[in-house]
Amino acid sequence: MKRLTRKLVGVVIMSFITIMATANVMAQDGVWEGSGTKKDPYQIADEADLKALAQNVNNNVSTYEETYFKEVEDITLTEPWVPIGTENSMFSGNFDGSERTISGFSCTAENFSALFAYNNGTIRRVNVEGNVEGKKNVGLIVAYNLGTVSGSTAAGNVVGQENVGLAIGYNAGNVKSVISLGDVTGNYYVAGIVGYNDNGLIEKCTNNSVVTGYGKIGGIAGGNFIAGNVTNCYNNNFVRASDDVDINLEDNTSIGGIVGVNSNSSTVDGSINYGHIISKIDKAGGICGSCNNSIISQCHDIGDVTSDFLDAGAIVGYADSGSSITDCLYLLTDRSYGGIHGEDVLGSAESAVMAESVGVDEHNDGVKATGFYISLTPEENEFDSIKWAVITPVQMKTAFYQYQVGKYKESEDSTVKFGLIVNKLRYDDSIALVKVYTKN
Repeated sequence: MKRLTRKLVGVVIMSFITIMATANVMAQDGVWEGSGTKKDPYQIADEADLKALAQNVNNNVSTYEETYFKEVEDITLTEPWVPIGTENSMFSGNFDGSERTISGFSCTAENFSALFAYNNGTIRRVNVEGNVEGKKNVGLIVAYNLGTVSGSTAAGNVVGQENVGLAIGYNAGNVKSVISLGDVTGNYYVAGIVGYNDNGLIEKCTNNSVVTGYGKIGGIAGGNFIAGNVTNCYNNNFVRASDDVDINLEDNTSIGGIVGVNSNSSTVDGSINYGHIISKIDKAGGICGSCNNSIISQCHDIGDVTSDFLDAGAIVGYADSGSSITDCLYLLTDRSYGGIHGEDVLGSAESAVMAESVGVDEHNDGVKATGFYISLTPEENEFDSIKWAVITPVQMKTAFYQYQVGKYKESEDSTVKFGLIVNKLRYDDSIALVKVYTKN
């Protein structure tokens, strides 16, 4: 009888614990409207709702795998932020910011400082405005990303030491269509979008922020490693070395408009630098500072590179023999160096001029097209062929066209106007870089 009583008491206690635990989860989830499904997501309407999500994840209540959240109002934070997620309890759900704004954001966690400290889920359409400080893995949206971040904007100021991105500190997942605005400052692996990209994908991202650091500095990614891929990205602002940088330190190298260091079978393709690279350190390039056993393809530099070092180039400052560089053009300026490694000695990086645009027009058959032309003197007209690189920022892609001698007409002042019409290209912001190949 005593044994039976003990068993019954044990069952009652265990049942009570289970009921209380379930009640705790329900009570925590109960602060949100909705049911957490894709059709009826939990609604994040204010600071309290957002804090409840952080508390639940951080206290191991739930990581919210296969659970959906949606921000339904702009939120202004009034207190310093405690990031969502820990190493042992990462956010694994689906968070839709609905293009609403989280403003007044302030976070000073020592490491993993961001709105989401650890993300192993899907975050999209999130806009964060504010300031972040920390040491390692620092950003406004995510500090350490293993999942997906897309369609989001980070605006403000970020300061850190290592793996510092205005949007994301460290990425081993997917980052797509993220925009940054503001200032980001750090020591190593510093960038406008992702500080350190480790076998991750960064696609269709745009940096509008000023990036400053000591080494491994880029407009999009500070470092791109282990088969990482940076594709169809744009840098529109300054990327520069800090005024107090010590050029004698080995780590203080590599600064690029798109990526600081591209290494370990990684790829940078279809990306364009419009910004100014100001380098007080070795290995500076309009696209990549250094490229080691990796690929750069169809990338173009329309900005400028300023450097006192030999290893400086309009496309890449230094590329080793294991790297492949193809179909890259850079706008011809007063630079004293070429496209790669100070001189065009590796791969294919060629100087080009900007074509004039005649804008979008409509043919008689109703097909819209965009026209470009260049003017050549009679002496310059002695060429073999012309390569056109038509760049469409809206579509984030480059199309190449090759024409032979004879595709031109002479104007009254004896200059030759060589034209290109691209059918079905209907974007006014399209541009064309032109490379003229002279006869041997």
